[in-house]
Amino acid sequence: MSSIVNLGLRGLQVLFAIIIIGLTANLINGQVFSGTLPAIIAFTMFTGAFGMLGAILGIASNWVEVLQSILMAGIDALTAFFYLAGGVVLAYKLRGLNCGNTDTVSRAKMTSNELLNGGCAKFKQGGDKGSLCGYAWYNDADKLNSRCKMNEADAAFMFLSVIVLCASVVMMFLHIKRNK
Repeated sequence: MSSIVNLGLRGLQVLFAIIIIGLTANLINGQVFSGTLPAIIAFTMFTGAFGMLGAILGIASNWVEVLQSILMAGIDALTAFFYLAGGVVLAYKLRGLNCGNTDTVSRAKMTSNELLNGGCAKFKQGGDKGSLCGYAWYNDADKLNSRCKMNEADAAFMFLSVIVLCASVVMMFLHIKRNK
């Protein structure tokens, strides 16, 4: 594979992984109630770290001949699969939300979304039962919108990473075919 093209694709992969890790770390840091981290947020962090590892191996493939094979294409394909799965789940969990909306109905929907509300704790006081969420539509509206936009950006960068990784796999197969 052309070193310049590989390094360019790997540079984008590193950049996107850093963005995903940073956004996800911010979302994790914003969880108000411990023990309420949605599994997809943890998976997104794992995927960003796995993507970074894949990018480092991809950069090393310029100099390590063993990585200039189907092995690297397999690592890229697996990484792309993780990114695609994470991006689809994030997009699915954000369906029906407009992160720019500031009306009460939209923000009430955001409050009930586990990705945005900072976690909820159930309580029972007297005869009343309910839950208290970290961020609610009536007093943390800007925080809900911000967390919504971060999740949207996470999903977008995961999908962009899939495109970059597909290009890397194609380039690797062309390199393998040319060198046979």
